Amino acid sequence: PWHGEGRVLVLDLHQPGPDGAVRVVPVATDVVETGPDRLEVLTQRVRPAPGAYQVDAENMPASGTLGVNIVWAGRYRLLSANHVIANNGNLGSQLFQPEKGSSNGIGTVDGFVPVLTYPDEYEPHPVYNRQDLAYSDATTAKTSPEIYQLGIPDGVRAPRVGEKIRMIGKGTGHVRE
Repeated sequence: PWHGEGRVLVLDLHQPGPDGAVRVVPVATDVVETGPDRLEVLTQRVRPAPGAYQVDAENMPASGTLGVNIVWAGRYRLLSANHVIANNGNLGSQLFQPEKGSSNGIGTVDGFVPVLTYPDEYEPHPVYNRQDLAYSDATTAKTSPEIYQLGIPDGVRAPRVGEKIRMIGKGTGHVRE
């Protein structure tokens, strides 16, 4: 529970005391007005499909984000995460945007970079993944090189230490830095 006092919000924090009894401690916080909450998820069907919108692959339990459509490894491809469309396999499976359905097909899962996982969280010598990547050979008729709210990438290069990144995904619907 909370109650307002002008631009200060007082939250009732419930804390156990030394004797086990719960006591209520009022905690004052500043209020920053930002406007109405707005949830924008990118689950709409869009053609050609840009990066950041929802993508779904046959034989996968959940949907995820279409990362980008770009020339990668010499071909125009849709790039997403291995855990979203491939799961270390799933080759040849249909790829859909925004969800499974014959009219939503945009390609097939054509390749992936393997992701290593360990059944034991205490693996003494784990190999850390540097990529979580899967791809589909794409066409500009079905996919766009634009990333929603970010524009068209200039290319691919290695990251630089200390560099800020900007990202957007189907679940957040807005750019974060």
